[in-house]
Amino acid sequence: MKLINTLTMITWALVMLVACGTTNSNPLNGTTWELYSIGSYSPVSGSKTTIHFEDGQVSGLGGCNQYGGEYRISGQQLSFSALYMTEMACMSPEGIMDQEQRFLQSLGNASSFEIMNGQLQITLPDGETLTFVRAQ
Repeated sequence: MKLINTLTMITWALVMLVACGTTNSNPLNGTTWELYSIGSYSPVSGSKTTIHFEDGQVSGLGGCNQYGGEYRISGQQLSFSALYMTEMACMSPEGIMDQEQRFLQSLGNASSFEIMNGQLQITLPDGETLTFVRAQ
């Protein structure tokens, strides 16, 4: 009986260690960010673009449309797949549709990420970065 209790406790300890390791390996899970810049460009004045990460799913506001999909991280590598968005057209602020298209295309090309000084930077293969600040 003591052997069974000992094995049970060891099993639970291992399960807890694995669970803790999994949580720490995904620093994006449960976070929401607001777009600060696309490369050297600031977002269109009066627009709001967000990104939320939750259990392998990504969602947010592209500036006009809601979007979603899947994300995967491995170390500092980041990729998005199965991205979709609603199909509304917004006439203002001026340039919002172009910005939204560029933003979603950039997400589809993401290659890595880094969280530094309270900012999330998503890097594309060409070196351009999407920079986000934590959403309030």
